[in-house]
Amino acid sequence: MKTMTKIIALAMAVLMIVALAACGENGGSAAAPSIIGKWGYNVNLKNVLGASLNSAATDSMTDTQKEAYEKYVNAFDGCEILMYMEFTEDGKATMSVDKDSATAAVDKLKQTLAQILPDFMAAMSGMTQEEYEAQLEAAGMTMDQMVEQSLSSFSADNMVTSSAGTYRLEGDKLYMKPDDSDTETCLTVALSASELKITDVEGEESDSMAMFKSEFLPMVFNKVA
Repeated sequence: MKTMTKIIALAMAVLMIVALAACGENGGSAAAPSIIGKWGYNVNLKNVLGASLNSAATDSMTDTQKEAYEKYVNAFDGCEILMYMEFTEDGKATMSVDKDSATAAVDKLKQTLAQILPDFMAAMSGMTQEEYEAQLEAAGMTMDQMVEQSLSSFSADNMVTSSAGTYRLEGDKLYMKPDDSDTETCLTVALSASELKITDVEGEESDSMAMFKSEFLPMVFNKVA
């Protein structure tokens, strides 16, 4: 479960870094004031999880394992985290995750996972639940203890991250360079008074970029302040 939490946290980080490029506009542009402020986007953890795992992850699974895996992934559906994008007139942009929404999402996720983890863990080990429980007992652990230990790795603190950078706008192309990187990212965006929509990401293709495009675009931020 610690590995899965790291996958989610990594995917969130990728999502934030790419999305951050949509938060700015050249200070000399007449339209700049229209996007200055705070924007929000709800991230469904099921999409993040699905985008973080290659389809090859299920290729070697048995039918029983695939069924258990599908139930596991579906447990993340409806668990949403609110991401904020905020930018100012001086060309600075930040991305952050709302802690309250992250806490609520993790609490909801834990309640659902507590019901399905026994079958999931047994199936992933290639055993029946009875066989898995017997193995745990031989190791001096109960199924309830294993479930509790697994759920303890899911923490809202692992998902509450932030990122910052600088930006510029040329037409419908937004260019952003994170403070901790020398690489500039280009996004194609559509802006209105209430929405900021990311429709494409340009640059060197990578697995993380392909994941972002297939799972999250178009990505629509709504003006909140």
